[in-house]
Amino acid sequence: MNCPNCGKEIPEGSNFCPNCGGTIKGAGQVPAMPKTSGLAITSLILGILGICYGLTAIPGLIIGIIAYRDIKRRPKEISGEGLALAGIITSAITFILGIGIILAIAIPSFLRFQAKAKQSEATTNLSAIYNQQMEFYYQNNRYAQSFEELGFRPVGKTRYAYFLTKESSIQPEDRFYELPEGMEAYVDENGFQIIAVGNIDSDKSVDVWMIDTNGSPIILMDDKRN
Repeated sequence: MNCPNCGKEIPEGSNFCPNCGGTIKGAGQVPAMPKTSGLAITSLILGILGICYGLTAIPGLIIGIIAYRDIKRRPKEISGEGLALAGIITSAITFILGIGIILAIAIPSFLRFQAKAKQSEATTNLSAIYNQQMEFYYQNNRYAQSFEELGFRPVGKTRYAYFLTKESSIQPEDRFYELPEGMEAYVDENGFQIIAVGNIDSDKSVDVWMIDTNGSPIILMDDKRN
């Protein structure tokens, strides 16, 4: 080690030069330890809190990435790379689990809503057939024996088949349905029973609705429960 003032060799770690008496700046000083990144600590805390509160995982993930990049840029000034990585991993796992839980709740609810929307076709058309059949009765003092006589056609593409009687039905364009065993669609002098048969999903079970002279659609077989 040489004296920065006179250039002569001096003992390692000396505070003063024995030759010129000059002060050796920085001699004997212990280098400052890098400070632990507060962002890294915050990221880890938010990631852990995300297990209970969910949404804190998102800022925890972002802060963890910022802290990790900052530590990499200034390793002599800031430490806590492990904390930053732990915060990133914890926040990411918590975020993914949160998304999974949300989807597990939301998807069944959406499917039920979608099924009810599809079933509304049956209730709407059955009510329309009922109203038209009652109007026909008031005009002719009897009920129509076929859809041709009644003059009813559903609006748009249908997913249900509608049975006025076993012989008179309106079928969807892409599928043919028969009356389920034990169920009857009929018209006589005392009244009628109209059946709607469809499939609101891709399984083998069917969705069956009925309306009679009481005028209220009733579900007989609920496909969304199967």
